[in-house]
Amino acid sequence: MSRARRIKPSTREGRKRQAELGRVISNPRTLKTDREAATRELDALAPLENFGSPSLTPPAPPTQDWKEALIDRVEARREGTVFDKGSLEEALARLAVEDRARAIRNAENATPLEKAQTLICELPDHPLNKLARELAAYLWREDQSNPKPNIEQMVRWTVKGWLARQPYNRSDVRGDVQTVSDAVDDLYRLLSERDIAEPGWFVRRAEKLLNSQAVLPVKKTEPVAEPALQTYSASLQKEEVQPLNENLAARVSLVLAADSSLSRLAAHSPEYDSGIRAALRDRLLSRSNCDGSFLAGLYNAMRPRNLSAFPPRTF
Repeated sequence: MSRARRIKPSTREGRKRQAELGRVISNPRTLKTDREAATRELDALAPLENFGSPSLTPPAPPTQDWKEALIDRVEARREGTVFDKGSLEEALARLAVEDRARAIRNAENATPLEKAQTLICELPDHPLNKLARELAAYLWREDQSNPKPNIEQMVRWTVKGWLARQPYNRSDVRGDVQTVSDAVDDLYRLLSERDIAEPGWFVRRAEKLLNSQAVLPVKKTEPVAEPALQTYSASLQKEEVQPLNENLAARVSLVLAADSSLSRLAAHSPEYDSGIRAALRDRLLSRSNCDGSFLAGLYNAMRPRNLSAFPPRTF
């Protein structure tokens, strides 16, 4: 807040007296009565600018046109018709064109990390995805928070951090850094081969997604998936829709081959193999998936306790 200024006296004696009165007022040893008297004299000698003389002209009352315009705006806002239909449709069309051009421009300037995030979603059986699922399952099981975080989101965060080659959290669930590094290098190798074989594939994929979003209605009750994860989500939905009674044995063998500990336990004897396959079939029929926590629990429940070759799984 700016300090009010005083009007300087026109005479030399007046300005000298103003300075004396200022010293009297600012002196802490001045008596209260003397300070009040000096203040009154100073106000008369050098009054404050625009102080004590407010404008006597009252504000003009609103006109009838202004009142009617205000009523029209309130009624239009209440009915949701602030803009006319033509201008609103034009604005939406212009925004759609601008968003499309911006999305295509971003796809043309995409970094290798962004392309790799899209490519890994198209390869759910890639070693990098498997390592991320194992680590996310262990972290989710050890998490004591309630509610627990989304395990699929944890998998995506883990893969994204590994692809960015961050200097921290670069090891898998067993503490092995080399396995993660080899999987990341293999994915970037696949990305380089695809860029050479299909130049502009990332831009064409973005255009295809934009065209599908323009044709298909967007459900308001469901969140729109991230562009880099839509292919992976679509594959999961397609897998759930498929009848589980078709090729169930092949699916069981695929899950068993993906888990080295269960595969080794199944090879120990025919009894273990049949028991593990039966448990996997029941799980696929009831849930249509076998996550890391289920596989670890199945191994720990069926492993022989008296053999050191089958230690308990702690991840």
